[in-house]
Amino acid sequence: MDIILNDKELDSLNSCPLFENISTKDTRENILNMGCFKRNYLKKSILLDFDHDFKGIGILLSGEITVNIFYENGNHLPLRCIRPSEVFGLSYFLNNDSHEIITFITNTDSTVLFINEDCLLTLLKNSPILLQNYLNYMNGRIKFLISKIVFFNLSNNKQKICHFLLNECSKTSSRDCCLNLPKSTLCEYLGIGRTSFYRELNALADNSAIEVKNNGVITIDSKKLIDILNNRCS
Repeated sequence: MDIILNDKELDSLNSCPLFENISTKDTRENILNMGCFKRNYLKKSILLDFDHDFKGIGILLSGEITVNIFYENGNHLPLRCIRPSEVFGLSYFLNNDSHEIITFITNTDSTVLFINEDCLLTLLKNSPILLQNYLNYMNGRIKFLISKIVFFNLSNNKQKICHFLLNECSKTSSRDCCLNLPKSTLCEYLGIGRTSFYRELNALADNSAIEVKNNGVITIDSKKLIDILNNRCS
């Protein structure tokens, strides 16, 4: 049965980094009609509550998802927030480990397109463009993991916020970033209390390391933020 996407969902799929430089026609013919299914989730749902024998990847078409690591003691660590057009689940789906501790939880009502492993491998073999996009994506995930290692070794809250802002701006090669996440989710992601978060944000603004605008956009002075990260200034 063919997958039917509305215009907004199709736009999300076309904006997915895996399908960069691939036409909408090819997307419809080569992806939507083979080895895929679409699933809708309500807010605060746990993904993958279906048959755990499924292997493949997920692409968020609408909504927002948080990736969490859950520990045996019940604590959890939010790793990242997934937004429409983003791919997720490569490390979760494409392995034989039945003790995976990564969990995907929806922050809002969400729609996900799943592509099974056989379909994904066939697409990679048949499309040099898709294969190159896949390798570029995996390179980005490696950089993300390195970035997280650096983040976990930062010594104070101000450095964590500097690291986060630099990372967000680097995604668009811009001096501006917008904190799209709810502040409670962002503070949980950073491991910082709300009071501490606003205190450090205001301190960075007072030191002219950032400028917080009325529309929520933050303009950074990357040199000053890097100096704070390297303990060259407070």
